[in-house]
Amino acid sequence: MIALLSTLFLIPGTHELVSPGPVNIPVAEQKAQHLRWKSAKASGYWDPPTLTLPAPGTYWISAATRAVVRTVKAPDFEQLIRQEGISMVQQYRKQYKLSAQPARILSTDYAKTLVRVGAPEEIIPIELNLPVELILLHPQLVQLKFRGQPVYDVQINLNGKPIGRTNGAGQLPLPALTQASQLTATVVRSYPDHTTADWEFFTATLTLPALSQR
Repeated sequence: MIALLSTLFLIPGTHELVSPGPVNIPVAEQKAQHLRWKSAKASGYWDPPTLTLPAPGTYWISAATRAVVRTVKAPDFEQLIRQEGISMVQQYRKQYKLSAQPARILSTDYAKTLVRVGAPEEIIPIELNLPVELILLHPQLVQLKFRGQPVYDVQINLNGKPIGRTNGAGQLPLPALTQASQLTATVVRSYPDHTTADWEFFTATLTLPALSQR
């Protein structure tokens, strides 16, 4: 039995396991196994579970937070949309003279991590059908999908720094990932009911070990 601590990198929001504690993964025929947890808490972080991985192989693990409405002060929101390269929101707020106004956002985070036990295997694109998801197509190519469709012109960050924007196929080449890395991307849309929130934020996180470039 191999015990690993798999850290799911989630930004502040809703991060508590519905069923906390050690999780045993049964041995299965397929090489890739998928575990998923949903958050139940309104705020704060949760400690990642200890996963007992009984066999060599590749494991995909995902977690999701509950949708939370929060009000963000104007300076903080302006900084956030600049950092994430959300130009559509920047332009809208500037055009309608809202840059000095706070924003109400409905945010949901979806984290996904790859854990390998034993010798590295060939990268096989695995889609977990999350509402927003970063999919590793190749050690040096990632794709962003929102509700199953590729998303164009969204900034992708590597370890907190922007590395480019997705093309028409939702794809972006990656540099060599020679150490454990975290990719993030945020898809934003106007929220239909403005009495609840101005914007809806969907953030995808993909955490990867060091990858062979073969």
